Amino acid sequence: MEIEVIESPYLKSNMYVLSENDHSIMIDPCENYQMKPGIRLDNILLTHEHYDHISGVNYWRNLTNAQIACSSQCSQNIMNAKKNMSQYFNTFCRIQAWVKVEGNGDVMPYECKAADITFKASMEMEWQNHKLFFFETPGHSKGSCCILLDDKWLFSGDTLMKDYPIAFGPSGGSKLDWMSKSKDVLQNLPKDIAVMPGHFESFLLGEYRFWEVV
Repeated sequence: MEIEVIESPYLKSNMYVLSENDHSIMIDPCENYQMKPGIRLDNILLTHEHYDHISGVNYWRNLTNAQIACSSQCSQNIMNAKKNMSQYFNTFCRIQAWVKVEGNGDVMPYECKAADITFKASMEMEWQNHKLFFFETPGHSKGSCCILLDDKWLFSGDTLMKDYPIAFGPSGGSKLDWMSKSKDVLQNLPKDIAVMPGHFESFLLGEYRFWEVV
C-alpha cells in the first residue's frame, strides 16, 4: 500500500491518498491532486468538517462518485457554511498565527451534501484487505474523528499535531469534550502508532506531549 501526502493550499493542511491494487481512498481532500490513470477512487474519508479539510469534497465526489464517510456530526456540519468555517475562513486565516499564510483570501461560503456513510461513536470499514477503524474524538470540533488503519497509522485530523496542543475551534470546539470523551481513548493507544496529522509532519504517538490542556 502506498500513502501519499499532499499539502492543501488552505492553511497547508494535509490530504492523504491511500492506494492499492488500482484502488484508492482520500482522506481530507483538496483539489490540487492529479489522480493516476487507471486508479479508482472508492471513498473519501473526513476527519472533521472544517473547510481546509473538505475543500475538495464536491470536486472529487462529482468527478468520481466516490462515497463520503465521516461521523454523523461531521456530515451535518459540512452542509452548513458557518459550521464548516468557510463562511469566515478568510478572516480566520488572517487572525491565526500558527501557519504562515499567503493568499487564502478568496474562499466563498462552501457547502456539501450529506455524507453517504456516517457513524456515531465508532465504525469499521474493510478496504483492499485493510482495516479502517473510525472513532469519534470531539474537542477540536463537534464532528472530529480519528481513523486507525491496520492498527499502525492514525489519521488524526486536527485532534493531534506533534508540536501543538489541541486547538478548540471556533465552530464547536470544546475542552470538556476533549477531556471527557477523547483524551483517554487516544492516550491509551500503543505508543508506536504513526500519527498522520491534519497539518505538519507525522510522528509517533509516544512523542505527543500535550495531553493536558490549559
